Amino acid sequence: MEGKKSFWWHIQNLDTRITHTLIFLLILLPLMNPIGLPLQISKGTQMAFDALEAIPAGSRVLFSYEMASGNEAELLPTCIAWLHQLMAKRCKIVTFAIYTQEGPVWAQQAFDQLKGQYNYEYGKDYVIMPYTAGMETALAAIGRDIHSVFPEDHYKNKTADLPLMQEITGMSDFSMLLKSSGWNPDLHVRQLVTVYGIPMVANCTGIVAPGAQAYLSAGQIKGLVAALAGAAEYEILIKKPGAAAAAMDAQSTTHALVITLVLLGNVGMYVTRAQAKGKGGR
Repeated sequence: MEGKKSFWWHIQNLDTRITHTLIFLLILLPLMNPIGLPLQISKGTQMAFDALEAIPAGSRVLFSYEMASGNEAELLPTCIAWLHQLMAKRCKIVTFAIYTQEGPVWAQQAFDQLKGQYNYEYGKDYVIMPYTAGMETALAAIGRDIHSVFPEDHYKNKTADLPLMQEITGMSDFSMLLKSSGWNPDLHVRQLVTVYGIPMVANCTGIVAPGAQAYLSAGQIKGLVAALAGAAEYEILIKKPGAAAAAMDAQSTTHALVITLVLLGNVGMYVTRAQAKGKGGR
């Protein structure tokens, strides 16, 4: 009859159901109640925050809102954080989309979520333009004459009748260009930043971040918020931990569990091996 199994034997033969339950709990609990684990703020995220903080209150901001269902998890938290920061400064915001037809719908959802909190009025404080095809040629046309590209907004209102659009004659009326998408900022840099000198801050998915970093290093964009990690950093900077910070908490706790189990498993292996040798085993 086998003797009683030691603690270290049980650690090495841990039931996978226990592991899966621990992982489930360490993901679920931080998502339901964020811990607020500290994060190191990356240079690009800090630069983005500083750039938005530097624009005067009440400034007009042009926002290339290029969100889609496939990248919403990575991009939405940063977009919400940007809107919090801009709305707190009473900035006026115009969104448009040249990459994704879904962009205006996602923009509408974001504004619907926040406009009541900041008492924002459509047409006066923000305007959502419809998707327009053409990518780089569309951007060039927007730069030349935004009114000719968008005679109507996303809701089919005449843009000439909207108070905010009546304040805008060209790119010089915008203090900042924001872009949130799963693409590099190259088109916007070529057609708007370089031509009109409008400062730009970008938000991108993780796979795009290494390429987008080159535009930050060259000074062609003033900040870069990369994927979910960058969004979590941004939420901390604006002191509004949200979905991204919670997701990073969940990621950190599960990583800590994996590291702990690996360490315990290795310690257990050496302990049981030493015990076996002490009993004359091999």
